[in-house]
Amino acid sequence: MNKKKISEIAFLEFFDEYELILKEGNVNKNIYVVNEGIVKIQKTINSKDITIKLVGKGSILGESALFEKDNISFYSAVAIDNSKILKFDKKNFKEILINDHVISFESLRQFGYNYKDLFSSFSDLLLKGEIAFMVNNFLQYRKLKETSEQNINSILVSKEFLSQLTSSKKVELDKNIDTLIEINVIIKTDDGYLISETNVLDKCLAILEMKRKRTTK
Repeated sequence: MNKKKISEIAFLEFFDEYELILKEGNVNKNIYVVNEGIVKIQKTINSKDITIKLVGKGSILGESALFEKDNISFYSAVAIDNSKILKFDKKNFKEILINDHVISFESLRQFGYNYKDLFSSFSDLLLKGEIAFMVNNFLQYRKLKETSEQNINSILVSKEFLSQLTSSKKVELDKNIDTLIEINVIIKTDDGYLISETNVLDKCLAILEMKRKRTTK
């Protein structure tokens, strides 16, 4: 399907940093495709918003509009950066799936991964602990940034940004930030916090996994 046809049936919407795109538990009758920016998928567990994964350009969200009878969204989606999102109503998106086999295959593949990641993330969170889970979130964000922007030496973020990828509760947030600083995942500066380079984050994850295995023996 060409760009002209897509532009006729889709709406381009702009979402500011930290703006909600999809709300867990709400009725959703649209499909969203990330055109620009980074979006986090999150789910509420025990009154805490847990980041499941981060997605970038080309990612498809909102499959509840197609597969859930009541169209209730089973996760939330929040723009981490200022983002451009293509919005399709489910009737028009179904037409695309019927007429374009390439898009149909890619959509079903992504929807399958969304379901898989939701369930596997819960088990990882319980098994590996919140800090390891957060390090993985930073790793995803850094890699998505490196893909969309070249020659990144450092990524400076605010405390508000950290709250998007860590705990939503202030006491837990401060504690988690202290731990992330201690293990060199982030570095505190006068202007905010620097996210460590990808190789540092990979090493942190490996160390945390090693410690977990030692404590479970």
